[in-house]
Amino acid sequence: PWDPPPHTSTSKSDIPVVGIDYFFITKGGVTNNEDSDAEAMEEKLSKGEAVKCIVVRCSYTKCVFAHSVPRKGLGEENIVVDMILNDLEWLGHTRVILKSDGEPSIRAVVRRTIGLAKAECKDIQQISKEESAAYDSQSNDLTEIGVRLIRGIFRTLELCLEDRINKIVPVDHPLIAWMLEHTSLVLNTMVKGEDGITPW
Repeated sequence: PWDPPPHTSTSKSDIPVVGIDYFFITKGGVTNNEDSDAEAMEEKLSKGEAVKCIVVRCSYTKCVFAHSVPRKGLGEENIVVDMILNDLEWLGHTRVILKSDGEPSIRAVVRRTIGLAKAECKDIQQISKEESAAYDSQSNDLTEIGVRLIRGIFRTLELCLEDRINKIVPVDHPLIAWMLEHTSLVLNTMVKGEDGITPW
């Protein structure tokens, strides 16, 4: 019998899409922004029982970056934008689309990143934004997958460390922020994709 050719999408962008979203690290591990009750999470953040983080993931290279974000307040947005700009420069794309969900805080970060990228990133010739469909967290799969990848490696590294030192590392300890960056490095340099090569 005749097999029809595989269904392929024609809507895929030729320009690399870079997804950006917030997530949290709690005593229970890494959690998505959508999975958390806003009021409860705000209380955990104020008590030092949770850390706000940002994930940046490239659709083209599959590189993923994760950073611990300082508490809300003066300069938080600027620090986050600087982190994203560093990631974009590292990726080296000349054209890029930044994708986020409809949350006002992340939209503001994306707008500011685009403005500064045009002024400060000499290699970027074209940068624009795209937002996920309203009320549809699955439409930003790019970052959802990134958070899931980080969750697995980060939890393994954290548990191994705590087992070796026989102590629990508090989520707001500077070591957690370093371990998050290290998790990204491990994912980018050591984990092979279906094509047999690493994002690096």
